[in-house]
Amino acid sequence: MQTILNMFFSIISLVIALIPLWFFMLIKYLLAPQGFWQNLVIYGLGFWFLAAFQVVFLIFWIIVLIGIWGK
Repeated sequence: MQTILNMFFSIISLVIALIPLWFFMLIKYLLAPQGFWQNLVIYGLGFWFLAAFQVVFLIFWIIVLIGIWGK
């Protein structure tokens, strides 16, 4: 039973850690960029701004996984 709970909390923590990626995909879908310059701005913001949050969240995710599975 503990393994199932650990897996559940691991998946929930991964869902939380991937929020910047989903935010980027939602913005890209809603704005539907057309052409080079619009894509450049969307990808520029996505890679520079949201990717920084993504890296931080994934580091926190690894720390949370160590806490969950290290017991």
